[in-house]
Amino acid sequence: MAIALTFIDNSGVCRVKAVPLSALVTAAEHGVGASPCLDVFLGDDSIAAGTGLSVPDGDLRLIPDLTALRIIPGRPGWAWAPVDRYFQNGAAYPACHRLLLADQIRRADRAGLQFTTGLEIEFRLFRATDADLEPASSAQAYSVRQLLDVGDFLTELIPALEASGLEVAQFHPEAGPGQFEVSFAPQNPMATADGSVLARIGIRAVAARHDLLVSFSPMPVLDQSGNGGHVHLSACDTDGNLFSGGAGPFGMREPGQQFIAGILDALTPLTAIFNPVPVSYLRTVPSHWASAYATWGLESREAAIRLIAPPNPANGESANIEIKSPDLAASPYLVLTTAIAAGMDGIHRGAVLGDPVQGDPGKLDGSEVAAEGIRRLPTNLDDATDSFRMSHLMADTLGNTLFDAIIAVRRGEQTRTRRLSAAELVDHTRWLY
Repeated sequence: MAIALTFIDNSGVCRVKAVPLSALVTAAEHGVGASPCLDVFLGDDSIAAGTGLSVPDGDLRLIPDLTALRIIPGRPGWAWAPVDRYFQNGAAYPACHRLLLADQIRRADRAGLQFTTGLEIEFRLFRATDADLEPASSAQAYSVRQLLDVGDFLTELIPALEASGLEVAQFHPEAGPGQFEVSFAPQNPMATADGSVLARIGIRAVAARHDLLVSFSPMPVLDQSGNGGHVHLSACDTDGNLFSGGAGPFGMREPGQQFIAGILDALTPLTAIFNPVPVSYLRTVPSHWASAYATWGLESREAAIRLIAPPNPANGESANIEIKSPDLAASPYLVLTTAIAAGMDGIHRGAVLGDPVQGDPGKLDGSEVAAEGIRRLPTNLDDATDSFRMSHLMADTLGNTLFDAIIAVRRGEQTRTRRLSAAELVDHTRWLY
């Protein structure tokens, strides 16, 4: 047996070192070496310039978290563990996404807040043929025909995921040809982020056994629906659920309103985390349920934040928010870290939540958008990065090393793909994530 030891870099690529089972104890005690310059690798494996990480010097130790060790779905003889990254002297590496999320969870705990999260995974399946891209199904969106067209794949996938400790909540066909979604039961944020990484490895492995190709790219096929990585989040303090049991809109308590307001206030710079590559912005267009505007609403699938608040008081504890803008090129660790940090900042500041926006903001004209105070989110990575660079909240949350590395990678990704047409960009990134 061998164990894949993984981390997510700042371009969204899952990087790996592997060890045989016989070397696992040594890896857990002393780590496995990896260069810190991997944090400024771009999607094509070139290196972004302009940071202290852009040089070939130095080494890190990748320490696997054996409490998270799992078998890889659909890959007999292989197991997986996420790693935390440290300097050789044992000090925490400040650009480690996983350590950063652990620190944010501790901050929340000290503030009396606990979070339960879930992450949805949307993906496209293609037939592995020599012809042009052939979707695994061409049946109607959300149709049972689409489910049956890949029935053998799903019959193996779901038990394989569950055998690896991933509790599947539901799975279903999505809007595009050959597009599917798997969502998982709520867990703590670290387990959610780890599970997202393992699940995608497993989906790809099981698909290969059925001669299928998988794309998690934000836009696998031009002018069709993109893949999202929506986050569900519930928050509790000593008085209970922040999003139920109160006198605010739809039963929210004041801290819940402030939490949502904090995320909305920071959503423009957060876009550089949630939508981290140029192809992301082919997905986040109006009227496609892809959260093009910084709005919130009750059960609104066009809003960036969808409040899910069951009307039955007995179900109040299940009230949560869905953050709809992230895609799967984003590091799940950074998505959860920054979303929680922004929401907590909203509580700390006493941020005021504006009115909900029901319906589709994309159907409003410019004067109506202005009158409603609706803010369009960045339409390209350059604008998102500019906003991110000016955000004190993002800098304070991520620390200088990671903050600077993210800016360098975002600028590098934009520069290297700037001359590509939309179709070329889609083709270039289809299999990267």
